[in-house]
Amino acid sequence: MFHHTITALVTPLLQNKIDFHNLERLIDHQFINGIKDIVIAGSTGEGVLLSDDEYENLLQAAVKANKKINVIAGCSNGSITNAIKRSKIAEKAGAKAILATLPFYVKPPQEGIVEYFKAIHNAVNLPLILYSVPSRTGIDFADDTICHLAELERVVAFKDASREFERPLRLTRKTGLSFFAGDDSTSLAFNAQGCKGVISVASNLFPKEISEIQNAWFSNDAAKAVQLHMDMSDFYQSLLLDTNPIAIKYALSIAGMCKEDTRPPLANLSDKNKEIVRAAVMKRIKIS
Repeated sequence: MFHHTITALVTPLLQNKIDFHNLERLIDHQFINGIKDIVIAGSTGEGVLLSDDEYENLLQAAVKANKKINVIAGCSNGSITNAIKRSKIAEKAGAKAILATLPFYVKPPQEGIVEYFKAIHNAVNLPLILYSVPSRTGIDFADDTICHLAELERVVAFKDASREFERPLRLTRKTGLSFFAGDDSTSLAFNAQGCKGVISVASNLFPKEISEIQNAWFSNDAAKAVQLHMDMSDFYQSLLLDTNPIAIKYALSIAGMCKEDTRPPLANLSDKNKEIVRAAVMKRIKIS
């Protein structure tokens, strides 16, 4: 259903408002470089910092920008009611799928997690991607929970931003889900355990390069994939210097693709970290 490289797109901002002009440019950049699937309003897209009206307008604009790109809508929330509300907004806006983390902050037990995702699943008629990111939610899926949720008709995939490298090995055949790595730097390690690709932050700026890594791997050229992956290592590491999407937005600003602005309480990179990101970017692009 999904391609090997999915971009977790930033939400460009200008004076704390969505920059729709540069949103179209960013989506064009993805399409021109072969990306067919993008996540809108996920973690990288600052989805939880958007109002419902902003969320709806953003999704509508993304869907309209290029009908040949599949929009996956982030609908993560700490509340079942709000997650369902956003899922319905996403469906109405024309999203092709939804992506949801575990409910954050409240740290429900596994039984509550099952009910949370069942409620989202039953509220809309869209494919649902489960998303594990314990660094943001404070909890993770138990294997039995994933197996239980995989029985739902429209639960189709699992994004893993943990360090549970063996999880796809344990569960891919058992559940029938497509697993995707949630961090660029660990994508090949996850692929080796059965993942189908990566939901990437680095591909905001370098969609062609990230796609080449994934395509090499899935064309049975592991040596080429590893070499290309290692070539991107310093850029991956530069993106981890502060909370995502702070660094990738600065990287995009260097290339003139959008402003580095984030929605408060996020902030800009320190000057020291900007130097590191700039060095990693300038190795790979020419600024006229």
